[in-house]
Formats: sequence, structure tokens, C-alpha cells
Amino acid sequence: MLLIFIDKKINTSTTEKGKKDNNNHHHADDDTTASRFMKWYSNKLMLKPVRYAVLFIFLSFFGFSIYRASLMEQQFNATSMLPRSSPVNGYLEKMTEYSTRTVGPDIVFRYLDQSDPIVQDQMIDIINEIRNIPGFGEDPPACWILIYKEIMNQIPEEWKTQITKMTIREQIEFGKVMLPGKKEEFAVFEELLDTLTWSNNKGEMVASICRLYVNDLNMKSANDQMAIFKRIKEIEANHPINAGQSSQEYPFFTIENNWYPIWELFLKIAPELISTVLYAVSAVLFVGFMIIPHYSGIIFLIITVTLLFVDLIGVMQLLGVKINPISYVALVISIGLMVDYIVHILIRYYESDKYIHPINKVKETLCTIGVSVLVGGLSTLLGFVPMLFSTANVFITFAYTVVPMVLLSLLHGLVFLPVLLSFLGPSTSRETGEDCIIDFINYDIDNNEEEYRQRKRRQQQEQGQLSFELEDTLPVSMEYTLPVSMEYTLPVSIEYTFPVSMEDTINNTKLVEF
Repeated sequence: MLLIFIDKKINTSTTEKGKKDNNNHHHADDDTTASRFMKWYSNKLMLKPVRYAVLFIFLSFFGFSIYRASLMEQQFNATSMLPRSSPVNGYLEKMTEYSTRTVGPDIVFRYLDQSDPIVQDQMIDIINEIRNIPGFGEDPPACWILIYKEIMNQIPEEWKTQITKMTIREQIEFGKVMLPGKKEEFAVFEELLDTLTWSNNKGEMVASICRLYVNDLNMKSANDQMAIFKRIKEIEANHPINAGQSSQEYPFFTIENNWYPIWELFLKIAPELISTVLYAVSAVLFVGFMIIPHYSGIIFLIITVTLLFVDLIGVMQLLGVKINPISYVALVISIGLMVDYIVHILIRYYESDKYIHPINKVKETLCTIGVSVLVGGLSTLLGFVPMLFSTANVFITFAYTVVPMVLLSLLHGLVFLPVLLSFLGPSTSRETGEDCIIDFINYDIDNNEEEYRQRKRRQQQEQGQLSFELEDTLPVSMEYTLPVSMEYTLPVSIEYTFPVSMEDTINNTKLVEF
């Protein structure tokens, strides 16, 4: 009878073979140029002077980007959708340069009986308020109510009582008969009524338009345009006739066919861009919280994304990009793209359990996934570079947003974030798999972490708290020949790894008889 201790794990040989295959695979990966470069790069990046220099450079650039981002402006440019070689560009620029009537908003009156003198006085009030806004120079050239008031001032007082009960059209016919010398003026006025007023079946005027022109407005300045537009909207909202009603039901309001739709859109872009960015970042943080294995990863994600987004806006402003619908869409898309590189690094860092110290964990992270992140970023970058050579401003603006975003994302993911993790990243104990506090003062990274773990084991032995790792094993190989018969000898080879702890050996073995 032979007593042999055999471990419960009967697949030991298979496991060892798998480990050898994995080791061979890792050695093959280490032979690639990209892997060798990343190993060299990670060692250089983790040098103490380099890490402090990286923090200083990135934080300094962050402060510079805050200043540049504060200079970011909106832009209303009709040529942004046109190719640079289009002749329409020159026409629009010259029209803006030489035309004194840059914008012609119409004041619309509706829902009220406009033959009523009280309503007419309210109409004149809002016309005068808008005309007094800086930028409106000339008197309204096509405003029937003002011409009507001039005509009415020429009618004798004894006739006014009689015509007040007439409609506007009836008053014109009455004026033609009673004032034959003013027949041409009445004819022009009647033509103006046909163009700018609408009446119901009873002949009552129910809607009309009064056109004004802005004569002094810099069409290249978004701030000037938004200022005059906001002032017009304030006058609309504060007028007594519109009090207590929604903007869609205002009896008096303004409209302009060419610029108002653009102004309405751009008035909403800035606040909606802020809210959209906040929603997008919140969604990214939520997803990060769900997939990053450690709560502290959210803190690193917030810090890195904040720096990255502000840096992106600063670089865009430096390149001359303005806030418009094109850059709006590009910025929102960039949030989803820029997070990819950061999350990959964070997840790999927290999944790393080969080393304890953050610096070694960062090195392993860069050596294992750094190449993939770099290749992914460069391939994305090369896909957008051709847009920089487009002749259309819309594509150039998009490229000026995405290309800097990819470059900055790679820099933050492969340079800033690893350095940040090397200073503040949590450490993981291989003995327990839980977070631990490293004795950084007595810890010597260059002498490998094995020496540190041995020192910790000796301390635990002294305290009676020694615990063994599964890797701390003693290989034992035995060969035994069992004669089955006189003619045949059966070789039996048993290769077994005994744990150092005898207690673990007894608990994890069984007795077999031959």
C-alpha cells in the first residue's frame, strides 16, 4: 500500500499547460514594436520629474483654456453653409457692406378691430417703441397706420364724428369724394391697404403689417444682433395689449422672413448647449458608475472629462470656431467619443491585480491596453483629417471640433490620467483582493513588489496573522513504478504542487490506496 497525497484539483496539468500557452502568447505580444514602445513609454512617464511636469503642463493648459473658452462667441453667418469658392459669398458680403436696410422686421397686428381709435393708438405706441431702439434710423416706409393718421389729421373736425362709424375702406371712399385734391394720396394709401392689410367678409380690418428697417446693425456681430432681437422681444412681452397672454397668442408681435428664424434658433443654442452637455456628461458618469469596478473611478472620470472638455472649447476658440448649429452638434458628439479612451484606461487599471503599487499598476495598464487605445485614437483621427481640406465651411467647422477632440482625448487618456492615477489611484492587495493602504515612505518600487510583500509577511508572522497566497507553492515531483505483473511494469508519474501551509495541505488532500 502506498499513501499518496493528491490534490482535489485534478486539472493541474491542464492549468499549467494553459499558463505556459498564455506566457508564450504574452512573450509574442512583447515582441511587437508597439508593445516595446509602450513599455519604454510607461517607464519614462512614471519617472518622478516627468509626472510632476505632466501635472504642471496639463493644469497650466487648463487655466489657459478657461480663458480662451470665456472668449467663445456665437456667430450668424449665412456663408457657413456655402463652399468657400462660391460667388454668393462675395455678394452677401457686399450687400451687407453697402445696403442700409440690413433687416426689415414686420410688426403684425391681429385679432382686434383696427378701425377702433383706441386700438390704433396702441398700434402707434408699439411702433414708436421699436423705432426708438438704437439701430432703427429711418421712419417706417410702409406703415399704413401712420399714413392713415396723417390723412385723418387733414380732415375737418366736423367730419370726424361722421366717419368714425365707418370701416377703413369706407373712410377712404369718403375722403376721395370730400377731398378731391387728395385723390392721389388716397389712391396710394388704398394700394398700401391692399398689400399690407386683411379684412373679413364685413369689411372690418382684422390683420395688418407695418414694416420697419434696421439701418445701423453690424451683421458680423452676433452680440449686436442678439441685443436688438432681445430688445424687440422685451417690447412685445411688456406691451399692455399682450399682457397675460402666451407669446403664440400675442395680438401684436414682430416677424422677419430672413433673419428671425436664425435669431430664434441662436437665442436657444447657448442655454440648450449647456443643458445638453450636462445631460450627456451625467449619462456618461452613470454608465461609468455601472461599469467601472471601483467608486473612485467616477472621481477620476469627472476630473479628466472636465479638463478635457474645457481644453477642447479653448482649442476650438483658438482655431476660430464659433458657437453655431454645426459646432453645437460636434461638441455633443465629442462627449461620447472622448470618454472612450478614458474609460478604457480606468477599467484596465482597476482590473489589474498583478501589482499593488499604483505606479506599477499604471505601467501594466499602459503595456496591456495602451496600444489598443493609441491605435483606436489614431484610426479615428485619420478618418476625420480629410475633412480639414474640404471647401465647405460646414465640414471644416466639424473637423476643427473632432480632430482636436481626438488628439486631446489621447493626451488625457495616455498621459494625464495615468499620471493622476499614479499619484491618487487606489492600491489593491493581492492577499485579500481589497483596497489597502501602501506604506509609501518605506516602499521601494525599483526593488520590485516581491520584497515588499515578503517584508509584510514577516510582520504578519510576528503578529500571528500569516496568510498564504495560492501562488506561494512548493513543486514536488514523484515517480513510482507499480509492478502489475511479472511481464509488465506500469510507470506512474505524479507531479503535484504542495501548498506551504500544512494546514492547507490536510484540508485540500485525500487519501488514496493502491
